Amino acid sequence: MPKSKDSPEIRRQLKEREGAFCMYRERPLIVHARLEEVDMDDWGVALTLRDLDTPGFIGVASSRPDSPSFTVKVSWEWLGFSENRWSAAYAGWAIHFDEGLLEALCAAAQSVVGEDRETRYAALVAAFSSHKRESRPSWLKRIMDEDE
Repeated sequence: MPKSKDSPEIRRQLKEREGAFCMYRERPLIVHARLEEVDMDDWGVALTLRDLDTPGFIGVASSRPDSPSFTVKVSWEWLGFSENRWSAAYAGWAIHFDEGLLEALCAAAQSVVGEDRETRYAALVAAFSSHKRESRPSWLKRIMDEDE
């Protein structure tokens, strides 16, 4: 994913996502969240997310029920930005907005409610990987199938 540079267009696109549902992933967390606020300055971006505490996910709300919101930051230099994914290079986190991915993860999470953390994490990662594999363009699927 190419690195972003601060620009009015990128700022507009970031701000437009406020209120959107998303999946925040940073090992060992896989959080079903809502993007509450996008703050930007000359240094970079601060994103405030609210853990929706969706059963089956691995979030922060259960350990911090009084404060289910959390903030992640990234400098403009290290912001990875595309339509459905934002990330921080070298920080290890990514935020995904793809509706199909969110649906797949919510279904997987529902299937492992009550399981231990390791089992839930494995099921969510498998659903994530499966969705990514299935949503590849057909030309890439053919190449990947040939390699297997």
